[in-house]
Amino acid sequence: MEIAAGGSALSALRAFSASLGPHTERKTGGGCCPNVLSFPMTPLSANEEFSHEIATGFLFSEEMKIVRQLQSKCEEGRELVKVIYCSRSCARAFPPVVVADEADPTRTKQYYRAIFTVLQPQVEKIKQLSDFCSQAVVLLSDNIQRITVHENMTRVIPDVLMDALVDIMDVILQLNHLHDTKSSLRNDFSVFKRVFINIKDDLPDAELVEKDIVRLQESMGSSYQAKDSIWDSLRHNLTNVKRYDQVTYLLLKHCVTHAENDTCTTPCCMFKFIRVLSYLLVVLEGSDVWKKTGTLPGGDKKIIEAVRNFFK
Repeated sequence: MEIAAGGSALSALRAFSASLGPHTERKTGGGCCPNVLSFPMTPLSANEEFSHEIATGFLFSEEMKIVRQLQSKCEEGRELVKVIYCSRSCARAFPPVVVADEADPTRTKQYYRAIFTVLQPQVEKIKQLSDFCSQAVVLLSDNIQRITVHENMTRVIPDVLMDALVDIMDVILQLNHLHDTKSSLRNDFSVFKRVFINIKDDLPDAELVEKDIVRLQESMGSSYQAKDSIWDSLRHNLTNVKRYDQVTYLLLKHCVTHAENDTCTTPCCMFKFIRVLSYLLVVLEGSDVWKKTGTLPGGDKKIIEAVRNFFK
């Protein structure tokens, strides 16, 4: 009777398992019970992985979503910094222009098409730089605006969120510096434009390429044009946020506190605070409150003095 009951129970379990969906075959080797069921392991989705925060009523669940978004964008930016930093100009390696002759009248066209093909990946890097900086600037300013309007700045801002904001701002500033100093970007873009003019009638996607050139022309036009254009865009977006000076001061205080008290394991941990400090101070000094009073409401003068001492 017990065996029969056990058999029927096992059959019911197998039927229940089959109704749930496909599973791996039973394994009989290694001393395992032949009737043990094994299911494939799959990674949790992003929503399931952090569902415990919502289920337990985690106080900062919304902030942690923002942190993960900022961290993801920051990692993307750090990879782009490496790509742009390691890029070298291809334009200087090209041979002189090949002149067409009667034997081969298409030689010049072939020359231009070959150069166009070589420079396309270089121009893609410039497009990635432009697109990322535009997205990151909007992401940073939007999240600062979200902080300023949230419960009239009475809600505690987690330290990890402040650090994520500093990280993404640091990446933007690094890309701003590379954009201004990497002459290889402008050299390749300049040659790419000239080559495109000679072969645009033969390209099937000439209109799309021309739109990209026009879009990038403003920031990559010449070595004397649009210096600090990425930083200017960031500062413009930040200063248009209501009560931006309060969040900027908190970020400034965060940088000073960590730069003075933290034991940084790598140089970049320290340098990110130093890089961001000077730009935050520029944003603060441009605020109306700062111009009128020389300080911020409730601002600690020791923090401001500590920032200035960093650059003496």
